[in-house]
Amino acid sequence: MKRENGNSLTEIVCVLAIGGMIASVSVPHVAGMVGKAKVRGAIREIAAVFREARWHAVSKGKSIGVQFKKEQDLYLYRIYEDGNNNGIRTADINSGKDILINGPYQIKSRYGNVDFSILKGKPIRKIPPETGFIENPDDPIKLGKSDIASFSPTGDSSSGTVYISDEKDRMMAVVLFGPTVRIRVWEYVYEENRWRM
Repeated sequence: MKRENGNSLTEIVCVLAIGGMIASVSVPHVAGMVGKAKVRGAIREIAAVFREARWHAVSKGKSIGVQFKKEQDLYLYRIYEDGNNNGIRTADINSGKDILINGPYQIKSRYGNVDFSILKGKPIRKIPPETGFIENPDDPIKLGKSDIASFSPTGDSSSGTVYISDEKDRMMAVVLFGPTVRIRVWEYVYEENRWRM
C-alpha cells in the first residue's frame, strides 16, 4: 500500500489550535514588555538630559536649566543657558535673557502613550526615604514652582522628581538630589504600591 504525503485536516486543526493558544499567552506578555521598555527609554532620556546639563554647566562655567512646561495636552522640555549670570529664572527665559540652547522636545512623539504623568486610580506612595503618598498627582514635575531643574557651574543642582508613566500601570521617576547631584532612577511596582531602584 502506498502512503500519501501531506497532513490530514485533523493534524492541521491541532497545529492551529496549539499556535493560537501560544499566541494568546505570549501576545499580552510581549505587549507588556514593549510598554515597560517605552517607559524605561523615556526615563533614561530624562536622566541623560540631566547628566548632560550638569556637564555643560561645569564645563562652560554657566548655569544650565531644563525647563518642563505643559503646552496644550503635552509636556515639553527645553534646555537654557544663563545669559545674565543670575541663574536660570522663568522671568529671564520669558524675556530672552536666558538663552534657549536645545528644544523643545517631547517624549510622547518618540515613546507612544508614554508622557510626563503620575498613575491615577489609587494613592501612590512617595519614593523612599519619604513616607506618605504623592500630593497633587496631576503634577508630574515636582521641581518647585518654576518646574526647572537647574545646574550650577560648581556642579550642584536643584532638587526634585520627574514622573513618567504609560497612564495604565507602568511608571518610573528620576530623582535629583541637589547638593550631591545624585540622579536616581526609580521604578514603581503597581501591584505592590511601592518603588524600587
